[in-house]
Amino acid sequence: MSSQFSQIKSYAKTILTTRKLIFFTKFSIVFSMVLTGLSYYTLISDYFQPNDPTNPSIINALVDKDYKSITTSTIDALEKYNSGESKTKPSGDYYAFVPTRYNALTVHIHGELKPALANTLTKTSSPTRYRYNLTYRISISPLDLTLFLLLESLFIFAFIYLHFNLKSKYEHDFDDKIISSYYNMLASPLNESKHNDIDHLKSLLKKFNSFQLEINNRHNNRRGLPIDDEYDVQDLLRAILALHFDDVNPESAAPYQLGSNSRIDFLIRDKGIGIEVKKASKSIRDSKLAEQLITDIHRYSSHPLCKDIIFFVYDPEHIIRNPVGLQNDLNKIKCEITPHLIISPPV
Repeated sequence: MSSQFSQIKSYAKTILTTRKLIFFTKFSIVFSMVLTGLSYYTLISDYFQPNDPTNPSIINALVDKDYKSITTSTIDALEKYNSGESKTKPSGDYYAFVPTRYNALTVHIHGELKPALANTLTKTSSPTRYRYNLTYRISISPLDLTLFLLLESLFIFAFIYLHFNLKSKYEHDFDDKIISSYYNMLASPLNESKHNDIDHLKSLLKKFNSFQLEINNRHNNRRGLPIDDEYDVQDLLRAILALHFDDVNPESAAPYQLGSNSRIDFLIRDKGIGIEVKKASKSIRDSKLAEQLITDIHRYSSHPLCKDIIFFVYDPEHIIRNPVGLQNDLNKIKCEITPHLIISPPV
């Protein structure tokens, strides 16, 4: 049992750790998607503002050094023509393209050459003056937009892959069962150390017959320790338990029930494990033994220190024919203690 618990514990912790990592990764992907979207929107937010000199990107474009260097000669030529210093009329409209916001946006400036309004107060025959009527337009960089969409698509693909394609439904169901089993074991009154104690005790009891045969195989056929009844089994078992446990109480009394009380043959108090000894005989076969075990379970279930009860049946003549049926009958009983059945030697 302890080996099984250790395996389930290890696998459950691996599953839970993996799920936490997947959740953190998915959260990081969503956070990165939102952060990337907000960052890109910050870069192109001026695209959604009015296309006039109140737009921050247009203001930056008008004061840009490259823009000024391109338009200075054109503006100077127009001013000289309007002032009469030059007879050369500007050739026409001009166009300027100014990247801004880390090249995420481009400001398009169109200078349309138009006649200036005539002065109605003074009538002169001076040449018509001209001015540039500026219009603005902002466009989004196709390269930056493509990179943004590509990055967001990668985030979405990674999220969908983690959410749907890591494991099949059957694998998820299996993992859920492992985790459920793990938490059920943790919620049980048995902890891992108790599983180890019970498994260790069961292993000792299963080898009881081998121990009894060896201890009676003495030098020069000296007298051994024959086992004729349950008391002989208890005497030998008491010595075995003393080698492995410090707090072994023989014949621990259970509380009164229906005007009588009974005693557990052995109680390992610090482990909460009781041991009831039986010896199979012609008068105690499967059905009779089952009745005794069921009666004992109900009696010992009220014992305040006993959480597990091991029924140890010594059956050297193999009188018990259906030990599996006996264990199944015990498992069906609903009570405060957990029953276990060990038959030595096994059938």
